Amino acid sequence: MIIWSGKGFLILIFFMLCFGIVYGLTDLVGITISDAKVTALSMFMCAIINYFFVSWLASRPKKLYIDAETNEEFYFEDNDSLFFIPLKYWTYILLVISIFSFFIYV
Repeated sequence: MIIWSGKGFLILIFFMLCFGIVYGLTDLVGITISDAKVTALSMFMCAIINYFFVSWLASRPKKLYIDAETNEEFYFEDNDSLFFIPLKYWTYILLVISIFSFFIYV
């Protein structure tokens, strides 16, 4: 795809799920906070989930392909990205944005 490749779309799904959980919990408990803080907390949760997801992806064994003619071994790695940025960098991007946005809208 143009926007994502591989499992990159999961970051958007993680963020939507985290936003729904944070917004639902603040509404359920009765806490009133601004939408900017809900978004910042959602990004922070999404960064934590993405960190563990990327760690899990990295721990899986790589696929091995052997060329029949030359007997060369090739390891296949997934190219998972969102907006041409690999998944492993999205953890830090979301952390920085969430920390800045949480303290800017105090």
